[in-house]
Amino acid sequence: MKTSPKPNYAEYSLDQLYKAESSLDRDKYPERYDEIRTRIKKISKLANPDYKCRNCGNDECEIGEIHVTGSTIGKLLDLQGTKFKILTCRKCNYTELYKCPKDRWGKILDFLLSG
Repeated sequence: MKTSPKPNYAEYSLDQLYKAESSLDRDKYPERYDEIRTRIKKISKLANPDYKCRNCGNDECEIGEIHVTGSTIGKLLDLQGTKFKILTCRKCNYTELYKCPKDRWGKILDFLLSG
């Protein structure tokens, strides 16, 4: 039986590793699966060394961000009012939002548009 060449997971981004993990046949390639999991843990720990899910205790999360507008004029002008970092547990999907500090221009725009 011919096997496909082994990918170099060290060159994969975290997103690519998650996709590889979900599409890999664990029974057919258990050593590849273990390597992917090890790389994911290593990269996740570098990005979030102190993360621990408050719901289940897992130590792996995905990171994202959203921008929200608060006022009608902000929505009309398509201004990004407030930015939040999102941490989602990879095991149970428990999600936490953290408000990011505003930059100087964001504070000026908020001041000018509030009324």
